[in-house]
Amino acid sequence: MKNAPAPDNGVRVPGRFLALRIAAIYAILGGLWIYLSGFILHLLEPDHGTQQAWEIGKGFFFILVTATVLGLVLARYLRRLHNSYLLLRESDEQKEYLFENMLEGFVLCRLLYEHGQPRDFVLLKVNDVFERLTGLTDAVGKKATEIVPGICETDPHLFAVSSRVARRGKPERFELRVNALRQWFSVSIYSPAQDLLIVLFDVITERKTAEQALRDQEESLRRFVEQSPAALAMLDRDMKYLVVSRRWMDDYRLGERSIIGRSHYEVFPEITDRLKEIHRRCLAGAVEKNDEDPFPRADGSTDWL
Repeated sequence: MKNAPAPDNGVRVPGRFLALRIAAIYAILGGLWIYLSGFILHLLEPDHGTQQAWEIGKGFFFILVTATVLGLVLARYLRRLHNSYLLLRESDEQKEYLFENMLEGFVLCRLLYEHGQPRDFVLLKVNDVFERLTGLTDAVGKKATEIVPGICETDPHLFAVSSRVARRGKPERFELRVNALRQWFSVSIYSPAQDLLIVLFDVITERKTAEQALRDQEESLRRFVEQSPAALAMLDRDMKYLVVSRRWMDDYRLGERSIIGRSHYEVFPEITDRLKEIHRRCLAGAVEKNDEDPFPRADGSTDWL
């Protein structure tokens, strides 16, 4: 985990006030002991020499009692302090292990504003995966515009989303392309404090490229079917139309109706149960063939399939 130097924010140590409280209690109890024990001693023992001996004795007694009590209190406090230190160290080690072994990139950054608008980030913490996924090194303590020049102009949406999360305090998860890095990212972002943002991200460029290639293939197939000289139609497993050729629309006298997304049985309500059963078998993996199959239409005519 790479961290920017922590600023001196003037945080007060709670132990300072605990020490002051203990000292005040000790002073009050000590004063009460001296005053009350002396008062009682003068009432019970009028002899001045005996009083002096008792004064010395009660002084040593006070020292013995208070030393014992303070020793017990201090020992308990030190045990608790030691246990807290062990828990804190274990927690820090677990967090360090998590950050160094997480699969996603991690960034803690602070938004910088200019005239009330977000204009930059300062990167406060990053993990090693950040460097591996982005290729950006030595980023901690630097502005985003320093390590990726021109990012304000190429990716203004980054600052818009970040400002929205920081302002509303509501986490967001989304996918976006960072044009300055020529990469697609899956991003989770939330704001732990005012103007602070924690970003978890992963590179999804390969998946996005594969999805685009699939869309291109589907578009090519759609154009092929639409422009085919044969009567062709593609339907999904619910028998709803995905794409049809112009010849299909003409041969079955469907005119200019839009049938994409509609059920085959809605478009052709006259389809018999026998044909529907054939369709079910084909959807289950069977192969059916018939060189000539009559298809009686709702208008009384007969088409041959």
